[in-house]
Amino acid sequence: MCFSNFIYDISGFILIDKEKGYTSFDVCNKLKHKFKFKKVGHNGTLDPIATGLMIIGVNKATKSLFKLNNITKEYIVTIVFGKDSKTLDISGEIFNINRDIDIKVNKLDDAIDILKSRDTQIPPMYSAIKINGKKLYQLARNGIEIDLKPRDVKIYNISRTTEIYEDEDGFKCVNITMNVSPGFYVRSFVRDIGQILQAPCVLKDLRRTRNCDYKVEDSKKIDEVTLDDIFEINL
Repeated sequence: MCFSNFIYDISGFILIDKEKGYTSFDVCNKLKHKFKFKKVGHNGTLDPIATGLMIIGVNKATKSLFKLNNITKEYIVTIVFGKDSKTLDISGEIFNINRDIDIKVNKLDDAIDILKSRDTQIPPMYSAIKINGKKLYQLARNGIEIDLKPRDVKIYNISRTTEIYEDEDGFKCVNITMNVSPGFYVRSFVRDIGQILQAPCVLKDLRRTRNCDYKVEDSKKIDEVTLDDIFEINL
């Protein structure tokens, strides 16, 4: 089979370990040009500051990606206290800077328990959700605020995996692992932690470690992946 036939004749899925700095569109675009695929898509956006597992659909398999949308995902989350931003993560302009903020472990654990019991969440303004044809982040960048309604979400499992520690810049941080429903925004979770604790905090790092039944350990970086890594999923 000549290489040109791969453009149309190969369909399936690829597990990619997204690197920091890439958008989800970047990942699809790079794979599309690397192998000259006709169509490339994914089943769940990762923000540029995030890393980890993306399930990529190639050619005809892109039509089946929607069947993977209602599957839980697992994340390792790093929250940094003493900072705030409109984007709810460190990619935005930082304000409310306070290295001396006092975070009690028991209060943090109580806040996590409160959020675990909730079944709704207000999404962040800086997101790709569309309102009247406009993406929220586009409205936010133009200074337009929308009264967003809560959305149904679920935290299935969550645990604090570190004590509170100081990062290289002297800010207090904590790592949390969570398994959540589709549509869950980790940045909103971090915002809500800050509201309960009455302390500024933002998302510092995010890594998706599981998507459906697939683990990030089974994925490859964009530069490492080959056509042999394409596989089928019975949906």
